[in-house]
Amino acid sequence: GRSIEEIATERNLKPGTIMSHLVEVIEAGETLDVERLIEPARQKIIFNALQQVGGDALKPVKELLGDEYSYDEIRLVRALMRRLS
Repeated sequence: GRSIEEIATERNLKPGTIMSHLVEVIEAGETLDVERLIEPARQKIIFNALQQVGGDALKPVKELLGDEYSYDEIRLVRALMRRLS
C-alpha cells in the first residue's frame, strides 16, 4: 500500500530500482494491483500507444505520449501486456 518513493526510502534504494523489481514481478506472472500506481484511464492510453508503436522500445512510445507520461508508467503497462500475451 506504499508509494514507490516510500518503498525506496524504506529500503534505501532508488525509485527506479523499485520500479524494475515491480516490472520483473509482473512479467514473472505475479499479480500486482497496478491501478494503485497508474489510473486505468492512463493505462489504457499507454496500452494503445504501445500497440500503435509496436516493438519493445520505450522511446517511441514516450515521444508519442509526451511529458505527461513517464517511462516508469510505460514500463509497467508494457510488463502487463507481456504477461497477458
